[in-house]
Amino acid sequence: MNTSSIPCKICGDKDFRNDLTGDIGERMRREIICHACAFWITHAYNGCPLVINHNVYVAAPETEGRRGMAGRRFEIEYFDGRRVTTSNLWSRGAVPERFRALIPDTAHFAARG
Repeated sequence: MNTSSIPCKICGDKDFRNDLTGDIGERMRREIICHACAFWITHAYNGCPLVINHNVYVAAPETEGRRGMAGRRFEIEYFDGRRVTTSNLWSRGAVPERFRALIPDTAHFAARG
């Protein structure tokens, strides 16, 4: 693993990997930013369709076997009026304060089961 002593231009972190591949790794090297900042900026540019209370979620297809949030049922209402019920909800993490203007909330929990 390669590390860099050059600080991230966004958060100042000095201990970050610079050998990652893919979109995030390329963004890290190009913009001289850490993995965490590259992760959230990539999410901001690609769009986060499900953000509730500054947390990013993925409502995965209903499948047998392993399910997100232990298979609990969630009713989600998007701000555009759509409603979704899922028992396969996965968390992608809390949006850091510095990225919340770029990644706004898009929905709220209507009910939890």
